[in-house]
Order: sequence, then structure tokens, then C-alpha cells
Amino acid sequence: MEQFKIKLHKEKFNFSSAHFITYNGHCENLHGHNYHVNAELTGIIGSDFLVLDFTVVKPLITEICNSLDHRVLLALKNPHLKYDVSDEEIEVKFGKRRYIFPLEDVIQLPIENTTAELLARHISNKLIHVLEDKQLIRGQNIKSIQIEVEESSGQRAIYLSEQF
Repeated sequence: MEQFKIKLHKEKFNFSSAHFITYNGHCENLHGHNYHVNAELTGIIGSDFLVLDFTVVKPLITEICNSLDHRVLLALKNPHLKYDVSDEEIEVKFGKRRYIFPLEDVIQLPIENTTAELLARHISNKLIHVLEDKQLIRGQNIKSIQIEVEESSGQRAIYLSEQF
């Protein structure tokens, strides 16, 4: 069976966000990136001779990027961080380090760390969820989705999802 790929790389597939990661018992300083996202979908073409229509997929990726834009990214599943959430703010603690952010300035992500790798997985999962909700992944037409997150020029992480 023939397989085809569509690749999407648009200027609007970007977001600017602040984050910090924990690793080897350390916590990075809060800093930001101008992230860029690329997507690749592999599958078989349907009766319309498309894997998926570009005009359908582009706004979905844009919407996901916009949800992350101009926010502080927080990894809620990070076992090294302690969170205290009130109606208006969120306090994040790592050892003696403490941050307090207005809730409207953060996005609380269901991930273990805000690395480019896990951001790529998060974006992939969000895209798959939306495609399934819109019944755009039908039968086995889509075989894989690959999301690439570039946090700065020459530094990128790629997540490949082959199970939906």
C-alpha cells in the first residue's frame, strides 16, 4: 500500500514562551524562547487523493501554538516542583527557589518537564485529539504524526507518534 507524507512549516507555527526545566537536581533560571513548530503526517490517500487537506490542518496547529504563546509554561507532572494554586495566582517551588505568577500568564501542562522533547509530544497529542474529535483520522488513513519543536536555531526536538 502506498504511503504519502504532508509536511507543514509556516511562519505562524510559532510561540514565544518562558520556561525552566529541572535536571540532575538543578533548576534552570526562568528564560524564554521563540519556538517554531513543524509537522509531518504520514498516511494513505483517500478518495479525494489527499492524506489530509492542508487548509484543515494549518489552523489546528496555529491554534495549538497560540494557546502556548506569551505564557509561562509549567510542567504539572514534574515531581521536583511543588505547586500552590489560588484563584488569582500560582506559586511554584523548587527547593529554596520560589516563583509566583498570575494565573492568566501561565499554561499548566500535563507533562513532566518543559523540555522541547515533551513540548513536541504535548503538541502531537493535542493535534491527534483534535483530529480525532473532528473525525479526520478515519480508519487507518493516518499512520504517523511527527512534530518538531525548535527552541532556537539549530536546537530542535522531534516526537513521532505512530499510535492513536
